[in-house]
Amino acid sequence: MIFIKSFLVGGIICAIVQIFIDKTKLTPGRIMVGLVSLGVILGAIGIYEPFSKLFYTLNLLLIFLFF
Repeated sequence: MIFIKSFLVGGIICAIVQIFIDKTKLTPGRIMVGLVSLGVILGAIGIYEPFSKLFYTLNLLLIFLFF
C-alpha cells in the first residue's frame, strides 16, 4: 500500500509539472526552482510538516532518488 501511495502522489506531481512545461513558456529549470521555493515557503510557515507526515512515503522515495 505504501508503494501505491508513493506512486500516485509522485505521478500527480509529475503530471502537474508536465502540464506546466507543455502549457507555459517556462523552462524546466525555472519550474524546479519554483517547486523548491514553494517547499521552502511551506516549511517556513509550518504547512510543509503536516504534508510531510501525510506523505511520509513520498519523502522516503525522494530521499532514495536524490541521494
